[in-house]
Amino acid sequence: MIKINMYHVTGYAFCQSQVYSCKDTFKSITYEFVGGNIYALISDFGRGSWGLATCLGGTGEIIDGDILLNDQKISPVHLAKVSCFLGKTDFNELEFLKESESAKNCIQEALTISELPYSVTDIKHMFGLSNERFERDIKYVSGEIWRITAAIGFALDKQIFIYPWMNTHDALSIDPEIADVLRENKKIVLFPGCRALLKSPLTKKFDNIINFHRFDKPYFNIPSDDLKKYKKMRKWW
Repeated sequence: MIKINMYHVTGYAFCQSQVYSCKDTFKSITYEFVGGNIYALISDFGRGSWGLATCLGGTGEIIDGDILLNDQKISPVHLAKVSCFLGKTDFNELEFLKESESAKNCIQEALTISELPYSVTDIKHMFGLSNERFERDIKYVSGEIWRITAAIGFALDKQIFIYPWMNTHDALSIDPEIADVLRENKKIVLFPGCRALLKSPLTKKFDNIINFHRFDKPYFNIPSDDLKKYKKMRKWW
């Protein structure tokens, strides 16, 4: 099972999704991320959460501190190899495919590369992919893009799954089923976003919360059992 330890890490990243982009920085974070857990990274836009998630995905810049993967120091290049950014379709392992490939073909090729013991149909059912979009050009799968990119990442045996930063609308409309599948398969799942994440359909699923609002050093975590108590403390909102 994957485990990532951060020790006094300071860094930044140029973060981009289909909707937003920003340069996001964070300072002196010490934290442990373990497979089979879902993490909420709470901050306002451009205030640390998205930058941290992006650096854990290997596409940011670490200025200071160390990151260990299963107790071994790891480079951003290696982190990128084990990470999947939901919503992004530019998987390095699949660069040889045509730009107009379907989700089905991408998953098939991903399984060929990873040699995981699943069929394309297995992955389709695990992630609840619709028949309508399964064989459609991946550029035109619309609102199913998160499910499809998660499925491709899973087929490639990625270990860290990173959502884009979420505003209030994103947080309240998100489908929690993908996170359940990833957690059951011992993946690390990161949700950077605003405080509305703590009122979202995912609220009861978060195993830990990193809150960039409340503390100077944002490595405070809250077990999900204490979440109700947390939500009653209105001064934290």
